[in-house]
Amino acid sequence: MTAELTAADGRGWKYCGWAGYLDGINAAAQAAATGSSPATLIDQVASQLTRVLSLLACRFQYGAAGLGRPARLRHDGTVIVADQPWDVDAKGFPVGTDAELLVEGGGVFQGRFLMTPGPDARPTAEQRLLAVALADQVGAALATSHPVGQD
Repeated sequence: MTAELTAADGRGWKYCGWAGYLDGINAAAQAAATGSSPATLIDQVASQLTRVLSLLACRFQYGAAGLGRPARLRHDGTVIVADQPWDVDAKGFPVGTDAELLVEGGGVFQGRFLMTPGPDARPTAEQRLLAVALADQVGAALATSHPVGQD
């Protein structure tokens, strides 16, 4: 990951930008490690995704994928729209469509985060990969505590 550096009153540099994101990963990992309920972890991750990706809304849906043909944030950080790569760096998230981030755990599809991007959402590749890492925490928790098909 890269970090932004900003001038601090002319005397030096201070680190900013990624501390909050790393706190989000840490919080999700702690929630998963301490056995917090999957619902609690899902809520924490949805909140983090909303901040990291500049979303208007984010919700988790068990066992759903591709419904409504949303854009898809893939696990390598790329975005696909109508089976074609989308240049998020140049264009931002696609306007007028939701995007999904699939969640797997233990090699089994668990569900998706369905995300509504804000009008100016233009997350960097690092932010998109962070979103994937957060979703992976949910997948790991669901694989052990809420396998697909159980409610």
